[in-house]
Amino acid sequence: MNTKPNRWRVVLLAIAVVVGHASRRAYATTGNPLDATITVTPTATVNLSLGVTTYAYGPVSISSQAVSVSSLSVINIGQVNVGVDSKIQTEAADWTSAITPAFNQYVLYVATSTVQPQASDFTATHRFNAFGGAAKPLAGLGGGNPVLTTAGAGNEVDLWFRLDTPTGVSTMAGQTITLRFTGTGL
Repeated sequence: MNTKPNRWRVVLLAIAVVVGHASRRAYATTGNPLDATITVTPTATVNLSLGVTTYAYGPVSISSQAVSVSSLSVINIGQVNVGVDSKIQTEAADWTSAITPAFNQYVLYVATSTVQPQASDFTATHRFNAFGGAAKPLAGLGGGNPVLTTAGAGNEVDLWFRLDTPTGVSTMAGQTITLRFTGTGL
């Protein structure tokens, strides 16, 4: 019995199996790709600062309009860009806020601008809602609502005020109005 041809048959058969198996892999189609989605909601600090927290008009005549001669600056010191809302937080002792001045009723406006505005530059968009009313987004004199960025020149905005004093008052005591500015992350 000749064993050499059987060995060659075994070797050839082994080579054929290996080549056949390898070629099957080479010509096999790929499976369907699978995608995974990762979602994340960042948590960031929303934080505003007022460089100066008080503006004093001083003596102002009854039935007049007074525009602030200097601004208050709201600065974003947080970790996310913000829009800013404003509202009357605490009402004056003897005056109430209104849409038009009347006896013991004043109107207060706030607008953002890089320069001091004139009284005529303020519109109803800049008027505070009555005490207890909803907060309103800050509005610029040129329109739009400023977005304070987290760094650079865009992280600060100047606030200018216009006060329309009451048409008459029951007392000459000084009045204090507290305003609240709230940043909302975008």
